[in-house]
Amino acid sequence: MTIEGYFTPYRKMLGDCWDLDLGSAGPLLIPRTPFLVSGGKEGILYVLDRSHMGGYDDAGAAWSFNVVKDMFRSGFMHSQIPADDPSFDRVQQKFQVGENRYEADYAACVLMKWPHIHGTPAFARFDAQHAYMFVWPEKDSLKRYEWKGERFDRPPERGSALAPPNKEDPLKCFDSDHPERARLNGMPGGMLSVNIDPTEPSLGVVLASVKICDAAGYPKCDDSQHFGVLRAYDPFTMQEVWSNQCTPQEVSSNQCEDKKYWFAKFVPPTVAAERIFLPTASGKVLIYGP
Repeated sequence: MTIEGYFTPYRKMLGDCWDLDLGSAGPLLIPRTPFLVSGGKEGILYVLDRSHMGGYDDAGAAWSFNVVKDMFRSGFMHSQIPADDPSFDRVQQKFQVGENRYEADYAACVLMKWPHIHGTPAFARFDAQHAYMFVWPEKDSLKRYEWKGERFDRPPERGSALAPPNKEDPLKCFDSDHPERARLNGMPGGMLSVNIDPTEPSLGVVLASVKICDAAGYPKCDDSQHFGVLRAYDPFTMQEVWSNQCTPQEVSSNQCEDKKYWFAKFVPPTVAAERIFLPTASGKVLIYGP
């Protein structure tokens, strides 16, 4: 096999210096089109024409390796980073998907600047009029973008619940006034799949595997944030229609322990044979069915 095309963002040096690699969102192929969607830790999605990927647009001296390296070595502020220039990156469409929706106090953190996308977005055509992409970045909520033939419509429709903070990340964002707020970066967002009723394409469900803070709650999560929750959304209303989260009654009657499991990153739920299969980090696969 030989390489016939490629794409590299013009701000690649920014990613090299600050762990903002492209690809953490994985590749998504839009069915019956020549387009591919991918993105990464800048929280940006790129829509690419697979027959003309765009290559690499050298942005010149302002984005050379040495300039960007010195920017970070000198204790940079985000305001010092040149704004994204739409004249670069030869792509079909490019837009910011990840948004920091945490409280203002968290926005000052260096880790808050870029809401990463982890896990491949999910796409489905429900009928002749409705084709949607779903994505759930960290620090943000589930989002739905409508496909319009060659581009995604914006702004998105949103689902409920924010991706909870991750208190155990080794990279610190230390706030001397609020030391308990160190290490909050919101990883990893939601791992998604979308499924359509084969007998009725206008019916379907979006499944999202995410972390949960079920004890203290956001923004003061404790160890409970490592537990997972599976949420199901109506793709048209974006309302949650089901979850495997413990009910208050189950918690009060100590019936919740058997339902707890550790969340697994990068692992979407899978639907087959009228069942939902959810791999976990607890050494077991959960199966839900009628």
